[in-house]
Amino acid sequence: MRINNNLSALNTFHVLAINEAATVKSLRRLSSGLRINQAADDAAGLAISEKMRGQIRGLGQVARNAQDAISLIQTAEGGAVSIHAMLQRGRELAVQAANGTLTDQDREQLQDEMGQILTNIDTTANSTEFNTIKLLNQSSNGMSQFPGISQAALDQLTSKLPGWLNDGMQAINTQLGIAYPAGNRQMNVEYYYDGVATTAASMGTADGGATLTLRVNTAQVFDGSGNLLSEGIHDTLLAHELVHAFEFTEMAFSTDGLDTVNEQWFMEGLTMAIQGGNLFGVTDHNVSLTSPFDGDFRSAFEAVKELHEITDGGIDSFINRLEAGEDLDAAFANTTQDIVGTELAGALGFSNFANTTDFINWFNTAGAVLNNYRTASTDFTTGSGVITAGAVKGSSSNLTLDQTITNGTGVATVNTHFTLNFTNSAGASGSDIIFQVGANTDKE
Repeated sequence: MRINNNLSALNTFHVLAINEAATVKSLRRLSSGLRINQAADDAAGLAISEKMRGQIRGLGQVARNAQDAISLIQTAEGGAVSIHAMLQRGRELAVQAANGTLTDQDREQLQDEMGQILTNIDTTANSTEFNTIKLLNQSSNGMSQFPGISQAALDQLTSKLPGWLNDGMQAINTQLGIAYPAGNRQMNVEYYYDGVATTAASMGTADGGATLTLRVNTAQVFDGSGNLLSEGIHDTLLAHELVHAFEFTEMAFSTDGLDTVNEQWFMEGLTMAIQGGNLFGVTDHNVSLTSPFDGDFRSAFEAVKELHEITDGGIDSFINRLEAGEDLDAAFANTTQDIVGTELAGALGFSNFANTTDFINWFNTAGAVLNNYRTASTDFTTGSGVITAGAVKGSSSNLTLDQTITNGTGVATVNTHFTLNFTNSAGASGSDIIFQVGANTDKE
């Protein structure tokens, strides 16, 4: 076997390739003016040069940012100077109007000019902007600090809320018989926005009821167009939270921190008894109470309604014991339950309950009489289901949402017992404008 080759030609091609690569490298440097064009030229040098190039470009952008900032400030200054000039003219007119040599007609002319000055000041303040950013009056767009809700709508909520609280307080006192809080306590009202949570409002206290905090989720009390939901929704919602306020201030068991796992259901069920648990449209009456309470408001509501059905003196007799300083176990021991003549007559396992646990066990047993009561009684199938006469054993109601809480009761009651402090109802003060002037750090 013979292999033909041309060593001279191969050697010439090899040398040509080397020279061609060197020529390409030289041309690349000549055309770009750079010694390093790729990592192969000088890997370490390329890393250093790219870092410096990034710093240089960053500094260039900083210069442009600074110029933009200067332009923005100059724009704001121009608007402020214009307003200042108008204010000076307004002061000049005021001094002139004080001169006794002028007639009333003269002063009317001066007042006309003053009116135009005030209009122009508002126009300048509202329209001075840089890249659509309001500079002198950032709230001139009319929006509140909460997404999709105008300041006017938020102001409407703030103006109506004391009346709704007053309606709820009177309903709680009249229907459940809970005494108004003694003295006058501060109630902080805090708005917030949480579009994910289903909670619309909450009532809390950090000092045993001396001071209360009502938190209102604006995402749940306004519709998607930024309008307030119906009054019936708001006043029943606030009545629910006000029951907690009455519990915190008038019933020591609610804030003593003792045995809360067996008492929370009663606190929540009582709030639903004034709000109207039937309004939630739940058709599943397979309810049970757990320890600790698992947030099953339907079960809590039906438990309180059943307790009201079988307790002599109604739920009001329980409330009286709790207001006297007793806990829930003592309230059971000192009240009488009797099913004779009630819709629960004949229920299996019934006894005059000695404590909370006995009642929970009976409630969870759910025999035929209990089940029939929960599914067929008008207590749970008609109207809102609120307790309208807490002192009348087994009383029921057939009220619509708007009828559940009587409206238009004024504000005298809420103002007598609470000092409302709206912590964040005012319009947004305007967002900060940040000028980035650090090219190679995270400093602003």
